[in-house]
Amino acid sequence: MPYPMTIAVLANSRKPGGSCVAGLDKASGFTRWVRPVSTREGEAINASEQQCSGGGIPELLDLVEIRFARPGPHQHQQENHVIDSTAAWRKVGALSWNEARAAVQPVHGPLWENGHQSRNRRNNRVPGSRVSEFHHSLLLIEPNDLRIFVDEEDTYSGPRVRVRAAFNAAGYSYVLEVTDPVAEDDYRGRGIGMYAPPAALLCVSLGEVFEDGNAYNLVAGVIER
Repeated sequence: MPYPMTIAVLANSRKPGGSCVAGLDKASGFTRWVRPVSTREGEAINASEQQCSGGGIPELLDLVEIRFARPGPHQHQQENHVIDSTAAWRKVGALSWNEARAAVQPVHGPLWENGHQSRNRRNNRVPGSRVSEFHHSLLLIEPNDLRIFVDEEDTYSGPRVRVRAAFNAAGYSYVLEVTDPVAEDDYRGRGIGMYAPPAALLCVSLGEVFEDGNAYNLVAGVIER
């Protein structure tokens, strides 16, 4: 039977086929993660599915009521719930910065598994053969020494402006791709360079296993004070 949950949206990031939306469940006191997913390959949420009844799509810190058809855990992404695509989402409020900061989850070790990285990144991926060792794929953290880098990087399809977040957490350093489209547009608009937000929270996600056999750590939400 379908069931509703109200989540504080902490990520609405780009993903092939649509978006990856994730947040903390209000009924749990903002301690339990929920990732709405679709039934399509890749499980992305498209624009029409996240259209809210009052207009617009969820922004970070919005409180949104969503109706789900069933739980849909998959590998390390145990937070997944399959949406009821017949029901519109509904904005019912928003968290303040202080309320979001109160929901930060202490980090006492590696985010997942360190020691694996791709070019110009650090500790940004986990071998697909290891993801079954983890039973969560989302964290809300308050990083140390956060810097946002905007630079041009060569890709298979030519040069592309990338946005990356460099930070420390629990004594470990990370350089991860930013997939929050609002933050990407903001920082790309500032031009090539390095920026240091005075205060920010990050929603960090361990994605699905990619075609290269790795799951990637991504900054799926950037919440600045």
